[in-house]
Amino acid sequence: ESDEELAAAWQMPGRLMEGVRSKTSGNAAKLWLVAQLRCRLEPLLPAGLPWVDMLPVLDTIETLKEVKAFMDTPDLLMWKLQKGGQWPATKEFSFVGLRPSMEPLLPPGVHWEDFYALIRTIEPEPVDRRDSLDALRENLPKFLQRLHLDPQLPAAKKWALAQLRPKLEACLFKQGNTWSEVLPALHELDTWDDLNKG
Repeated sequence: ESDEELAAAWQMPGRLMEGVRSKTSGNAAKLWLVAQLRCRLEPLLPAGLPWVDMLPVLDTIETLKEVKAFMDTPDLLMWKLQKGGQWPATKEFSFVGLRPSMEPLLPPGVHWEDFYALIRTIEPEPVDRRDSLDALRENLPKFLQRLHLDPQLPAAKKWALAQLRPKLEACLFKQGNTWSEVLPALHELDTWDDLNKG
């Protein structure tokens, strides 16, 4: 959007909303439908799962027609997210849906978004079942211990970063930096030993 369009929206917000409502295709139309879906779907979410976590899930629904169909049947959408097999939104929900059960088990200071990054690195069908999402669900402490023992696993680096954040964040704040500013540099470190030295 140009500066002129934003200025016009500021001056006439009603006109902006009319324009959004009139969209019948494209990303803006989809975002508008998702926003409307919130009041219907949010009460059906598992306790502890915030609405913001659902946005990437709903973004995987491919067509506006599908999103519109769920406007009147949010309970069907919730069922499909939980039991929809290979549907892309179901796959995405299998990750975000872990938050209510996993977040309370995280060590103090570990942020959910850092742990979520770890979850996303887990292979759908790993060679060793101990490296699977099912293994994580069944016994989180055992899964995390395995990451310490096998630092070559992709999730091990994410776990090291998740544990490093509470140790570094206060120091970063004092020097005027944020975790999000430093994280890209930490991703460049090659080894588990480099991260553990932090």
